[in-house]
Amino acid sequence: MIDILASHDSIVNQLLHEIRDENIQSDRLRLTTNLELIGEICAYEISKQLNYCDTHARTKFGIADTRVLAAQPVVATVLRAGLPFYNGIIRVINQADSAFIAANRLQERKSGPTKAEAFYLGSPDIAKRDLILADTMLATGETLTRSFGLLMQIGQPKRVFVSAVIASTQGIKKIQQDIPKARIIVGAVDDYLNSEAYIVPGLGDAGDLLYGQKYKLNL
Repeated sequence: MIDILASHDSIVNQLLHEIRDENIQSDRLRLTTNLELIGEICAYEISKQLNYCDTHARTKFGIADTRVLAAQPVVATVLRAGLPFYNGIIRVINQADSAFIAANRLQERKSGPTKAEAFYLGSPDIAKRDLILADTMLATGETLTRSFGLLMQIGQPKRVFVSAVIASTQGIKKIQQDIPKARIIVGAVDDYLNSEAYIVPGLGDAGDLLYGQKYKLNL
């Protein structure tokens, strides 16, 4: 199951234009805010698929029948580029627990396959809970699938949602192959990856645009 928000007209299309346009995205605050806004919209779409239960709220004038989340999900993101998108999601599903993963992209050889190594995880128990895997860019899909493998050492989630601002066709296929029951919600899907496994046209290196060019240190 995949939902591509840009496939039908909404304000998401305006936001996607602004984060892609190199003249607009050079405004870091605007880029961050737009990624957060897309995160909020994706969270709203995901929220339609979560489980709810009946309750009531007492107002000054009486009692209203209401519906609330039956259980809070866990929202997991990958440091560092995923943070603004995650912030948007957690602003909407604002009682959710959070998990954070640190991972490296590993280029096996020049112009060769790109793999990912997840080496840090801070997470609550995810057993029998809805898990939302959120990252700004879903390129090869290696980082999110490796991150999911690390999370699976903690417990088996009830359902998995994968959400990204921009995905590649290859990344979507990787998620569908490795996490076949995942429900995928993305802003847009691009067809190509370049030799360094960046999405084309994408928006560039999201982490560098947000926080400055990273120093490449071999650990």
